[in-house]
Amino acid sequence: MRRIYRINYLFKFYDHFKNLLSKGDIFYNDNMSQLHVNDYLDRDFDTHEILKASSSLKNGKSGGADLLIPEICTNSKQWLAPVFCKLFNYIYMTGQHPESWTVGLIVLVPKKGDLHDVNNYWGITPL
Repeated sequence: MRRIYRINYLFKFYDHFKNLLSKGDIFYNDNMSQLHVNDYLDRDFDTHEILKASSSLKNGKSGGADLLIPEICTNSKQWLAPVFCKLFNYIYMTGQHPESWTVGLIVLVPKKGDLHDVNNYWGITPL
């Protein structure tokens, strides 16, 4: 009986967060055609930019869904920067990205209140 209760409880969380994430495109509005073009942001990535970003990563943090930890990037940045640069520019130009980048693990963080209420949780996805 207890196992059935837990499974039903998990389905409540699943349904709750699935409904939250299916609200449609929250980033689109009717004024999208009037957006200002920023030449600095609309340029290709360069290796210097990748190296700078790699240097700002903090070691000792956990990996995301892909289990890659920051130490991989910080300790191999001289070799990985040109590869990442080519990859990011390809993604930027084509709009195609690895399917695995759309997958994340939702971690439930309780708010104050009734822990049996699915609305009393934040769902965060570590990246």
